[in-house]
Amino acid sequence: IPMSSKLGMIECLDNTCLLKDLIQESYNDNQLDIITNQAKTANNTIMYAQLFLSLTKAQLQEEFNHIQSVIPVDLLRRAYYKIANYHQAFYT
Repeated sequence: IPMSSKLGMIECLDNTCLLKDLIQESYNDNQLDIITNQAKTANNTIMYAQLFLSLTKAQLQEEFNHIQSVIPVDLLRRAYYKIANYHQAFYT
């Protein structure tokens, strides 16, 4: 699984998907809606810089934990199970 089209352990070959795409496909509709709504409301880089400069360490950790709680715990596991269930993953 290449990390991106320019970076990865292997070159992007036909019939391979990027890690980003694999992770995005393993979100359910409800989780994907939450993430896309949050992405529309704020620029992540600017938001991170403002939080880092304006908050104390404890507040920053609390905000990071809040943002991190949006990501499901078993997201990568679901993505790997999904590709492991396809016989094409073994033969391509």
